[in-house]
Amino acid sequence: MGSLERRIRIAIAVFAAVVILAAGVGLSNSTASFSLSNSGWDGSSGVEAVANSVGTNVEIVTKTTQYDSTDASVAFVLSPNTEYTQSEIRTVRSFVAGGGTLVVAGDFSRQTNDLLRGLGSNARLDGALLRDEQHYYRSPNFTIATQVKNESVTSGVSQLTFNYGTTIQPNNATVLASSSNFSYLDRNGNGVLDDSEELGSRPVVTEEAIGNGRVIVVSDPSLFINAMVDQPDNRRFIRNLVTGSDSIVIDASHQETVPPLTAALIEIDESPLLTGIVGLLGIGVIGLLGRFELVRSLRNRFSESDQDEEDASLNSLSRAIAATHPEWERENVREVIAEVINEDE
Repeated sequence: MGSLERRIRIAIAVFAAVVILAAGVGLSNSTASFSLSNSGWDGSSGVEAVANSVGTNVEIVTKTTQYDSTDASVAFVLSPNTEYTQSEIRTVRSFVAGGGTLVVAGDFSRQTNDLLRGLGSNARLDGALLRDEQHYYRSPNFTIATQVKNESVTSGVSQLTFNYGTTIQPNNATVLASSSNFSYLDRNGNGVLDDSEELGSRPVVTEEAIGNGRVIVVSDPSLFINAMVDQPDNRRFIRNLVTGSDSIVIDASHQETVPPLTAALIEIDESPLLTGIVGLLGIGVIGLLGRFELVRSLRNRFSESDQDEEDASLNSLSRAIAATHPEWERENVREVIAEVINEDE
């Protein structure tokens, strides 16, 4: 193979590898909000990191039917953007009634309240923006819940930091955390406290039993995004929610948060037929690689044999010339003969 041709092939191989790598990264990452595959500020990869830090595995479900086969005891629904069907709600409700914990976090969309209603939960999200001009993180829209009840899921939590959240109408659900007495609901969205808007503490986290399980409602899904995980005391709250479970579920069935490659892997794992097809393809690839390795091995053997014959001829010829011209150094003679042979090839 000529030098130019070899370089062209190497360049093509490198380019192909870069393209495949870039495609793989692109297909396995997401820029969608609340996605576990999004490591940006609005992704939720930090939730997985917190779970893994306490030895808890994270599963992503893209269909509610996967609730039936999971061993997880805790599931998260973060700001669904499409409606759950009645059949899907029955499946999720069965998970809760069987002893599971469902964490539902939402703010302004009606899909979250529709899910809560279907589950038999009494809690409802208010939908108006919560502001607090005394207790906040970056602006009054980043309210801090200063009143936290000492329960298992709030153990060690003295406050929670929100990011454009709302409040909860508990309707007999147990209130676990509330905003300060200086908070208010900005119902007209003008960013100021009007005469018709009242200061007062309002629920932001509730809990209620459904069957043998429970539903925990959080009035701001942004508490679980990467930019907010390390704000006081969000990480501790998330850790409390996932601690003690071998695995948790992130319900992405009603979000556009799963990158194509991850979705494909989940689909393959769920389908015995696809698993079998991929397995056969893998065996085929291994077989091809094995065949190429055999060809390469045989080629190397022949090359080694040819090289041995060439070395033997070279040694014989150099000895003959050295006998005729003893004044010549044998090593120099050998090098000259080798160069002549290579030029002839």
